[in-house]
Amino acid sequence: EAWLAEPDRPPLLMLSGPAGVGKSIAACAAIASQVAGLYATGYELIRPGFDIALARAARVLVVDQLGLEHLGSSTYGHATVEEILDARYASMAATVLCGNLHRPQFEARYGAVVADRFRGGGRWVDLDGASLRGGA
Repeated sequence: EAWLAEPDRPPLLMLSGPAGVGKSIAACAAIASQVAGLYATGYELIRPGFDIALARAARVLVVDQLGLEHLGSSTYGHATVEEILDARYASMAATVLCGNLHRPQFEARYGAVVADRFRGGGRWVDLDGASLRGGA
């Protein structure tokens, strides 16, 4: 929430780290629900029939599990991610991404246009630690 209130906040925030460190719960789901934002997974984002206009217009867009979606040989998935992030960046709309990719992997996967949005003012946060889910 504090990130949303920053007067000069960057439009993009990426929370990166291993599974279970709290990216979704501590940041993404809470932000989306508290400010009437839109929460979607990377899988949903590239699924045919997903409402791209809604994702572009949401006050805050949270995309969880970005990097796990199957882009396949088609350019549809890649182009959809790029279109949504580029439009939201252009309008300075708050966008929070959560995923397990390290920055070089992210940039290789999503290309120069998306990577450039982070260089232009996005914030990348690497989280680390053990899974909060516990384990047996």
